[in-house]
Amino acid sequence: MGGTVASGGEKARGAEDAPVGADDRYGLALVAILAAIALTSVLSATAFGRLAMLGVFSAVLLLIYHVSHAGRRTMRLLVAGIILGAGVSLAALASGFDRATPVLAALMVVYVGAGPFVVVRRLLQHERVTFATIAGALCVYLLVGQFYAVLYPLIALVMRRPFFVETHAGSPVDYLYFSFVTMTTVGYGDLTAGTNVGKIAAVTEAVIGQLYLVTVVALVVGNVGRPLRGSRPERPE
Repeated sequence: MGGTVASGGEKARGAEDAPVGADDRYGLALVAILAAIALTSVLSATAFGRLAMLGVFSAVLLLIYHVSHAGRRTMRLLVAGIILGAGVSLAALASGFDRATPVLAALMVVYVGAGPFVVVRRLLQHERVTFATIAGALCVYLLVGQFYAVLYPLIALVMRRPFFVETHAGSPVDYLYFSFVTMTTVGYGDLTAGTNVGKIAAVTEAVIGQLYLVTVVALVVGNVGRPLRGSRPERPE
């Protein structure tokens, strides 16, 4: 009996002594984001597939916000936005008005755009740079790419002009592809922005993507195991 109590006390102390953020499941979040990206090519072919893609991506967002320990109010706002997005998409499909993708972009752009800030806020609370910190930093990078992938169709909707020069109606895969090609500065040239607003948005994504890789990610990887500057001091033994 005494041994059991002692064992429980040791576990409790071990949990208290664990560095803040060491058990954050950003590795799972990273895999979920990559899976959602891969499923885009499969689900975006039809209107019903795009609705399913909304469900997948909403689940990924919920996971990311949960892993980042977002507050209850933030989670409630996210759930409300997801429900609203699903309702609008269903109404669009029922009426035969196949504009679910830009409507989804208009509703989700705020929540996707807030994702990197939610993750960064949590990462700054980490006491040491761990695998979870690195995975979280990579999640931010992928979320930036996802943000621009929903921002570009929103730009086309607001401007009432095709976003791409080469095609009149870009698909979700086109926007996702263009976003990550731009952010990584690969520059294949098969898709190019056709409006000034689109060009400036692409420039900002390219700059952010490169600066983030050569500064934030490099700094995090280079300081594995070290305390984060500004984090809470280590607990005395």
